[in-house]
Amino acid sequence: MINKFGQLEFKYGDKERAKTVYEKLLASYPKRTDLWSIYIDMLIKYDADPLIVARSIFDRVLSLNIPPKKMKFLIKKYLQFEKQHGTTADVNRAKERITQYVNTNDNNNDTTNSNMETDELDF
Repeated sequence: MINKFGQLEFKYGDKERAKTVYEKLLASYPKRTDLWSIYIDMLIKYDADPLIVARSIFDRVLSLNIPPKKMKFLIKKYLQFEKQHGTTADVNRAKERITQYVNTNDNNNDTTNSNMETDELDF
């Protein structure tokens, strides 16, 4: 319900208030990748400077300790975003960051059987 309010606020209301709603939601539920995805979508669509803000959010979510299998769709979304909006250097930077994330989190989650190779991500 609060998620829907945040979406409506982005679309029809105060964008800063919408960001606050999502920031509070994500502070309470940092491993909810669906919330991260919606937040990123709303920022890309409605923010005044979507490229910088979206990159910042993608970087934040990649710094969390979430199993790579759960993050796979967000990682693909990040790559697609950079391919669509960024330069070759931006895409390469994203690939480096994703590889670093996968290596770090696969090592931290060995017991969860979450081994995800970067070639699964269509680099």
